[in-house]
Amino acid sequence: MPEKRVLTDGTHTDRAYHVPNNHNEGMLIAYLAEGKDPGRSGPFTPPAVGTPPPGPPSPYTLSLVENLDRLKLNYEKILPLHGRLTNKEELMKAAGK
Repeated sequence: MPEKRVLTDGTHTDRAYHVPNNHNEGMLIAYLAEGKDPGRSGPFTPPAVGTPPPGPPSPYTLSLVENLDRLKLNYEKILPLHGRLTNKEELMKAAGK
């Protein structure tokens, strides 16, 4: 897949970004722009509610943050492939930011 693919049904437009990393060279981020939601992202699994993030930060979490910043995506929610719905604030804490 190229770095970016745009998907539309004529009403909604979503994007998929190729974000290679050490976890998987085929990793994608699905960005659902209308809800400011980066959609499914595999490199981040949030800890249980009320549990501090692991330390040091996972290289996969750091890679996700770097790619979201590089792509300049405006997002609030994160729907990881593993775990529960989370948000940008929790991702930043897990990344040590």
